[in-house]
Amino acid sequence: MKNQSPFTNRESGFYLPYVLFIITIIFIVITASIQVYSNDIQMTRKHLEQLKIETLFQISRTKLKEDIKNNSPSIRNKDHVIYVLPEGTVTINFMPLEVNTFQLHFTILTDENTTYTLTNKLKINDENKLNST
Repeated sequence: MKNQSPFTNRESGFYLPYVLFIITIIFIVITASIQVYSNDIQMTRKHLEQLKIETLFQISRTKLKEDIKNNSPSIRNKDHVIYVLPEGTVTINFMPLEVNTFQLHFTILTDENTTYTLTNKLKINDENKLNST
């Protein structure tokens, strides 16, 4: 009969590989969860920054439209205007295309130093002239 090793007869030593395997799986799951959470935080920050940019665009476009309608002295004989808002600064370069139609080039700089540029057209309907005739 063959001599059997006491190592293979005792089962108490076989628990260690199982425990190490389970701990490794748990660490992998925890690390993956932390990485997913970190990515979610970054995505949330980017979405909030995008929302801030869109808000700055809408506010500055509306202000420019009102200034053009009111023939404000701040935009007379100029080709650009700068609006300083709480969330950032917007520079608008504008060029007339037709009567009451302007080509706008926005450069938006947020308070977190994100820069975004876009081009837009603005058509102004003069309701006062339509109502008075």
